[in-house]
Amino acid sequence: MTTTDVAVVGAGFAGLVAARELGWLGRSALVLEARDRIGGRALTEHRWGSNLELGGTYVHWYQAHIWAELDRYQLTVKPGAAVAEIAYWIAGGRLHSGTFEELRDFAGDRVRDVMRSSVKYLPRPTSALGSERIRTVDDESVVQHLDRIGLTGAERDLLEGLIATDFSGLPAEGAMSQAFRWWAFSSGDWDVHFDVAGGYKIVEGTSELARRMRHDITAEVRLGAVVTRVEQDENGVSISTADGEIVRSQHAIVTVPLSVLGSIVFSPDLNPAKRAMIAEGQMSRGTKVWARLRGELRPFLAIAPPTEIFTMCQAEYSRPGETIVACFGPDGGRIDPEDRAGVESAIRLWLPDAEVISSFGHDWCADEYSRETWPMLRPGQLTKHFDGLRAPEGRVHMAGSIYSDGWGSFIDGALETGISAARRIDEQLR
Repeated sequence: MTTTDVAVVGAGFAGLVAARELGWLGRSALVLEARDRIGGRALTEHRWGSNLELGGTYVHWYQAHIWAELDRYQLTVKPGAAVAEIAYWIAGGRLHSGTFEELRDFAGDRVRDVMRSSVKYLPRPTSALGSERIRTVDDESVVQHLDRIGLTGAERDLLEGLIATDFSGLPAEGAMSQAFRWWAFSSGDWDVHFDVAGGYKIVEGTSELARRMRHDITAEVRLGAVVTRVEQDENGVSISTADGEIVRSQHAIVTVPLSVLGSIVFSPDLNPAKRAMIAEGQMSRGTKVWARLRGELRPFLAIAPPTEIFTMCQAEYSRPGETIVACFGPDGGRIDPEDRAGVESAIRLWLPDAEVISSFGHDWCADEYSRETWPMLRPGQLTKHFDGLRAPEGRVHMAGSIYSDGWGSFIDGALETGISAARRIDEQLR
């Protein structure tokens, strides 16, 4: 049996920052990570001469927690993709092309008005339930809301393609309140949203950020430790792993993804809100695919409605004789990232002459330690379950981007909740 002040389950960014914070506060901690690496759903792979992000990627100076970490560890940021010289979009049943400004003009005032209305629903985006108005649309799916306000077919195609990319899932399954939460951070501005949600990434890679954070952690980080049971009583918490180890602590922080949370036995059981969320599940199940295209193509951005395999594709790097692109789709079950011919066929929706040399990605939904991409809420979950989802369970606290009151689904949200959980525990211990 191992004893410690705090046991931290998971070494993603929420777990890493919590363990680091506890060490700075003078508390002992032990991190139990099921994988053979740290970083969780953030993973950088150096391939094709570039650092390619397979999971969490995008950062922005509007995100206070991640920006502080980048400054702390002297990491650099660059645009997430080459500045698009041309845009391609499928809308109204046909392919369009033009400049990014022409794409914006095609979207028209009505699409931009829908995005701007997010500020009315959520004037304080760092408080997910800080407005009564957000509750009035939480029961609506994106599709139901857009049906109600009556956009044209072409407007719907474009907006649903953008939302499907943001959601990593199908708009029919995601809450309209979730779209407003994302847009509110950019004040509903079309151009700013592209920057905030996907404009910038870490040059050295998210895995390097995790490595530098690990260097500041005094606690042991135990890899290959699959937690199966979390029990608590008035004296503390006992955590059991698949290999028979027992860790005894005064408090625990559990940071596993929602889709994995149900695989852990909690005693006493979790509250009704958490049990309901586990049963319903969050809605992301998309994919991110990297592909090498033959030829040095003009930097481009491509968008399609969620009926297609990919809803967005953009040129990220140019090399002699080839272009590296990143593609996003709302349903990972429709495409194998290693299927070169299938990826090529999907990209030819916008670029009929595209030739894919090779492609790859990581299937986070099939990954037993994630079972989802970035977490997104279904209709009704924000108002019905969010407060209970975030609430501590006695000595057991939750952290991760799904619990974030602000930048949910982003690395920033994971950092926010990890720091908060560590500080809350320290206060209780004192």
